[in-house]
Amino acid sequence: MRISTTQLYNDATRNMLEGQSRLADIQGKIASGKNSTRLADDPVAANQVVSLKRELAQLDMFSTNIDATRRRLALEETTLRDYDTALDRARVLSIQAGNSTLTDLDRKAISFELEELVAYMAGLMNTQDSKGEYLFSGSKGTTAAYALQNGQYTYQGDSGNREIQISSGVFLDSTDAGEYIFESIVESPAVLANGALTSALTNYTITNPDAYQLFMRSVGDIQFSVARIDPDNTDPTSTGLVYSLTDSAGRPITSSDGTLLSAVPYTDAEAEPQEITFNLPGIDLAFTLPSSASFPLDMPVLTAGAGEPQNVLTNYDITNTPRFLGSVNGLSLEVSNNGDGTFDYSLRDADNNVLNDVSADPALPIIATNQSATTLTVDLPGAENLIFDLAVLAPTAGTTATATWDVTPAEAEPVLELTGEDRSILADTQLLDARKYSEYMLDNGPLALSVEYDAASGYSWSISNREDNIQAQGRYLGPQVGTLRGYEVTADQFPMDLSTNPAQFGFTVNGVESTRVELSGSYNNSSELVAAVQLAVSSEALLGAPSIDLQVSFDNGLIFTVADALTELNVIDTNASSDTNLGLASNELSETIAAMDMALSLKLPTNQQDYDATLRYQTFQSASLKLEQIPSNPLNAILATINSLRSPIQGDTDARGAFDAQIALMLDQMSTAQEKINESVAKIGGRMNVLDSAEFSNDDFRLSTEGTLSAIEDLDYAAASTELAKRQLALEASYASFAKIQGLSLFNYIN
Repeated sequence: MRISTTQLYNDATRNMLEGQSRLADIQGKIASGKNSTRLADDPVAANQVVSLKRELAQLDMFSTNIDATRRRLALEETTLRDYDTALDRARVLSIQAGNSTLTDLDRKAISFELEELVAYMAGLMNTQDSKGEYLFSGSKGTTAAYALQNGQYTYQGDSGNREIQISSGVFLDSTDAGEYIFESIVESPAVLANGALTSALTNYTITNPDAYQLFMRSVGDIQFSVARIDPDNTDPTSTGLVYSLTDSAGRPITSSDGTLLSAVPYTDAEAEPQEITFNLPGIDLAFTLPSSASFPLDMPVLTAGAGEPQNVLTNYDITNTPRFLGSVNGLSLEVSNNGDGTFDYSLRDADNNVLNDVSADPALPIIATNQSATTLTVDLPGAENLIFDLAVLAPTAGTTATATWDVTPAEAEPVLELTGEDRSILADTQLLDARKYSEYMLDNGPLALSVEYDAASGYSWSISNREDNIQAQGRYLGPQVGTLRGYEVTADQFPMDLSTNPAQFGFTVNGVESTRVELSGSYNNSSELVAAVQLAVSSEALLGAPSIDLQVSFDNGLIFTVADALTELNVIDTNASSDTNLGLASNELSETIAAMDMALSLKLPTNQQDYDATLRYQTFQSASLKLEQIPSNPLNAILATINSLRSPIQGDTDARGAFDAQIALMLDQMSTAQEKINESVAKIGGRMNVLDSAEFSNDDFRLSTEGTLSAIEDLDYAAASTELAKRQLALEASYASFAKIQGLSLFNYIN
């Protein structure tokens, strides 16, 4: 390879320039004290430097927040200690004012100092920090914490606290809401009522606040209700209305005189405008009870048309409100005198449709010709034992007389509420007789629904009254088991001949419905019956040939099971009206409790667990009463005492007693307020400790971060000096080499 003179010159020049550049770089670093003077020198290190400086800036912000919070908490602590000192002075003045040797004028003089003390304490409660924000207004820093309105100091802030970040992931309340600190006094307990009968509570007197609070905590909310039950026919003044007081569990409350306040009857004379007072522990409740005329109808009423005989319909019993209103919206009875001692009659609805007597089998239209009887007794859908006295109409020979009745519908009905793990299991309720239901539930409720599961025998359920007496009970199986019941499969039923009246049933397996299985033979024993049914079931193609096994239980009838526990099996009874009824025992329960005249529709659980729920009576005329304790602040308590101090009490025993009670109440309230202040000061001290800990941790982290930053960013002067000397030597060598190379040329060599 040939090397030209020009190349030698260029290489020598480049080496000198690079040496000068490297020397200038190291000289620049030494001058700045930094490892890198440009981002291009070390991009990774530059990125680390930016990140570390960001962390240091955040630590500076935390330090600023800590200083600001410490000042604010110190101001709050000082303010609360001054406030506590003022409370001590108020206590001393109250004790002094309670001295029986003082005159009315002396007590009035004390009231003036208390008045000034209130103004001073109000100023403390409205303390502002260095930024002009109110210290105790919660998150509403620009709003004064307290304002005097209608002679009472009212809190204007909110319950929020202003949080500030003092460390990574650590936030601290820098203030306390005045609602928490100062609204610590509970005024005399009160009663809060709501519900349809709220206005019936006309007055209450708390005779013993402590006893009242203890009583309310033991019974929960009180339910006051009025219901209509069957009136006492022996008492013409009876309205059929009763009142009850129950606890939050639905159990009757006993008054102070031992009266059980459950379904207590009353008359209109005891209702409006007179009051009935209930004496309960610590409280007397006064109610104005509704009269029979003002109480909403819970069952429909038949009313004779205007100007018509009122006693044609001598009796009726409405047993089912929805069905009755759905089929009859008015009645019309037409009677014709044939002149030969016989009558023609017909009973129609408001649309002129002839009604059927549902007590007849089959139900027949209520229409007849040439009847000599003068009394007509029929049953309509939902209304039983309607008795009409035809003679009252007394049409003359060859004439026709008509009587009409209007139906006044029920305005509301009491209902049954279920409370428990799953309220949705109560699918439906059908009220057969509202008054009978009310009477039953007031005497027996609440009802307890209990479901117990056993892996071997399935589920059992029961409904019990409040005395734990079972009102209804039964069994059901899980979703993988279906049971046919009806013609109780007992040994004495064989031989069983179903030739003339076949029994049919079917299945659904996981929602797929089978064809109908028919039992139409004669069976000598249960084995023959099982074999016949098993053959029909096993040959069912629509179900995809599931493994369905059949067995006979003399307790449960025919039991079908599937091996797969995830398969849901339902047995369908397709001829429930036949003599041989194959009734279905499933978790879909429809039960009529005769004593309460209500039909329940329940879908009981199948999750292989026990279940408990409460069936609670809910009347549509009730009021819920709960304990209400309104918080207040010491300023209002002192103002109340000031008013007492300025009221003359000399020579008035009752006034003296009320004054002493107010002084005792205020001393108790001051103690409560000071306890809250001490608690708040203790919490401030705890937060101060958190600030110190956070500051220590931040400083430690700052030192670590600054060390890391210095290691990346700051120059090592010893290493830099060595590097500078090396680069100077290299540059001098480049100069010396260039001086020698400069004298070299081909022409000199030729010469």
